[in-house]
Amino acid sequence: TLSTTVNGITGTTVPIINSNTLTLSGSSLTSTVNGISSTAVNLAPAITAATTNVLNSSGNTMTSTVNGVTDTAPIINSVTNTVSGNTLTTTVNGIPSSAVTLPQGVNIYNSDGTLLAYRTVSMNKNPLVLSQDTNNNIRFDVGSTVTGVSRILSEGSVSSLIRAAVGTIAAGYHTLDMEILSDGKARLLSGGNTELLIGTSTNSAPLIFAAGNQRAVLTGTGNFGIGTSTPSQRLDVAGNIKASGSLISGTTTYPDYVFEGYYKGFSKINPAYQFRKLDEVESFIKEKGHLPGYQSLEEVKQKDMAVDITQNSITNMEKIEELYLHVIELNKKIKSLEEKNVELEKLVLQGK
Repeated sequence: TLSTTVNGITGTTVPIINSNTLTLSGSSLTSTVNGISSTAVNLAPAITAATTNVLNSSGNTMTSTVNGVTDTAPIINSVTNTVSGNTLTTTVNGIPSSAVTLPQGVNIYNSDGTLLAYRTVSMNKNPLVLSQDTNNNIRFDVGSTVTGVSRILSEGSVSSLIRAAVGTIAAGYHTLDMEILSDGKARLLSGGNTELLIGTSTNSAPLIFAAGNQRAVLTGTGNFGIGTSTPSQRLDVAGNIKASGSLISGTTTYPDYVFEGYYKGFSKINPAYQFRKLDEVESFIKEKGHLPGYQSLEEVKQKDMAVDITQNSITNMEKIEELYLHVIELNKKIKSLEEKNVELEKLVLQGK
């Protein structure tokens, strides 16, 4: 600082040097004091003769020793890798590299592959969710025949269950369970008021029931066969049938027409019915070899010996009612003959 005293009066102290800057251009050094630059000094001879700079690196550390003075600094302060699609960009100390294209790895997301050995994935009690494709399909396909294994295999020590479910816990699930228990029992069970439909999608494909061998079949035309693979009726059983209840069949008429036609001379219930006298019945039997109203043996043979039980039951009732009418007629004749016998006996006694 500089202070001036004039005639005993001291002025304000001011700095002698307000600014001092050094400027190095190449090997030329210029000093600027209070805005006034000095003549440039050439430092080349001094630098050449006296300056030393030794660089050493260890790992990520660079050591620089200049004229015996040592300092260290990290070579790389920051490294970031950025992946966009299949390209990689590396940025070192803030300077990015050119993008590098990465080769696509073979994985389940972008390529088909082959499982080379038996693999086990531990779920660790966590669910494995396979999301559906655009058609809401999740497909499992073995692609070849594997003995004892179907498309989906579920194994368990106590039971094995495959479940299809629709709905939520709050609203109530509709479920279809396919399960096998440890004792060998297999079950197919629908739950949650779920309708269970077992069938085929085309009429030509039958529904077959087997227990070791085929035991029953439901054809595309709706005929159900037990013990036969070619049922010709709605229920076709090859074997005996036992029922603890009633066997009920439908009919459109009943033999009340017998009494109606006999006593009224005409039946509205069955206009085609005609009551036959015994001599007419005898003539029919002699000619045809069977009772009126029944099929002949030849007709039954043409139907593979199949007999309509419902029709036969109605015809049997018809014949029973006709027999009662014949018995009633005979009873009337017997009573008339008895009365005549009584009169004849009286006349005989009177003649004596």
